[in-house]
Formats: sequence, structure tokens, C-alpha cells
Amino acid sequence: MISNGGKMRNVLILLILAGIGIAGYLYLNPAQLAQTPPPEVRQDELSKMAVQRETEKAQRHIDNLTAAPEQAIEIGTANNFVTQDQLLKLPTDLATAIAATEAVKEGDAKTYGINLEQIGNSLHPQHKAVPTSQLPLADQVRLKELLNNPDNPAGTLFYIHGVSDADKQGLWGIIQSGLIDTFAKGIQLKAQLISADIPQEADERLPNSTSSFLGSILDQKVKDTYVYNYHKGILGQNPNLITPGQELIVVTFSQDELIDIYNHFAQQ
Repeated sequence: MISNGGKMRNVLILLILAGIGIAGYLYLNPAQLAQTPPPEVRQDELSKMAVQRETEKAQRHIDNLTAAPEQAIEIGTANNFVTQDQLLKLPTDLATAIAATEAVKEGDAKTYGINLEQIGNSLHPQHKAVPTSQLPLADQVRLKELLNNPDNPAGTLFYIHGVSDADKQGLWGIIQSGLIDTFAKGIQLKAQLISADIPQEADERLPNSTSSFLGSILDQKVKDTYVYNYHKGILGQNPNLITPGQELIVVTFSQDELIDIYNHFAQQ
């Protein structure tokens, strides 16, 4: 029988041998036990990640600017970025047939609403008559019902503005002011307010007489802007003629365009 003292000696011998074995392993294999370094991130991957973060930041900003579609906007005082589902509230005196109505005096005379088509590039959109039973009820209409353009890509946004006596600089000035005011509002992200300041002179020509970044955008948007006269029920493109108190301008923007504008001025 092994005495308690013998057992203790055996345990000590085993511990000493184990310690010697571990020390020898560490001495002979230091590289194998070194912590595996984290994988290197290539510079192009870092750039992509930075671009993605900026894009997401811009997207959150744009989402914040867009009005809630179910909250009707007074068409005469509109000054918002909206989706095609946005509800518009027409003046009370036009509520009976959304302004765009006309009497057809042939045989059984009926009142028809004008369904404006071919919003694309046509300066003279065709008109399709639909029975008043198909018109929106009460004094509200969705923007897409005015435009009736199924070709608008998903995610398209619209800047709408009710023309007033204060709009002295025409469509160019309206769109410029809309962009400046809208992007100046910013968006609250946690404790930081993210905004993009667009200088008033940002649309002026560059020293080499070429168009500025914003000037090029405004020039194209003026050509593509639609003017809806809600008193006459006419939708068309005529940048040389706007009537205060009667018209709504509709400017189409893709989300990529707005992100480009945001990034251009946010990074200056």
C-alpha cells in the first residue's frame, strides 16, 4: 500500500513532468500558437463600404423628406417631395369632379373626367374620357391618377409645388428653391443632424462658362416639368407660362438623382 507521502510525491512528479512538457511545446511551436491575425480588408472593399454607408445615409435623408401619402396635401399650397400615391386635396369649388371635367354635348350628354395619358415626352398628352362614376370621391385625388403613367419606375419621387404670386423666377427658381429648402431641413440620426447645404449661387455657370452640377440638373428638370392647371383640367409642359393660384408643378426625380444631389453637396 502506498502511503500518503508517496501519493503526494507521485502527484508532484506528474505536475512537474506536465509543466516541462507544456514549456517544451510552447518553446518549439510559438508560431502555431500565435493568434491568427484578422483578415486584411482591401482598399477597394473599404471604398465600397464607405460608398454604401453614404448611400444608406442619403436614402434615410430622402425617406425623411417624403410626405406620408395618406395625409392629403392642399394642392394650392403644396411644396413637398411625394410618391405617386400621395393624396392631393383640391379646392372646395372643384370637389365635385376633380377639376378635370367637361360636358359632352352629343346625344345623351354626360359629364366625363379627363384621364390624362402619355405623360412621357409628349407636349400634347392625349385624353381618354372615363365616366364620372370612376372618378375619386369627395375632393381628393392621388397624384398617380393625374399622371396616369404606368411607366414610372418603382421608387420614383415627385417634387410638387402649388404656384403662387411669390414665384417670380418661373420653374427654374421654383425647383431650385425646392431643392435648397428641402435638403436644408436635414435628418436627425441619433445625436447628429445630417444635412446638405445647397448654396444659392450653386446653379450659376462655372468660371470656364460650363454649366454647374446643379445648373445642369435644373436645366433638364425645367424641360421635363409638368404643369397641371387644376381649374382647367389641363396637364402639359410649358415652362414659359405658369399661373399663380391655378397650377401645380410636378417634377420627377429618381432616387439615384436625389442621392447624387445629396452626396454632391454634403461632401463639400
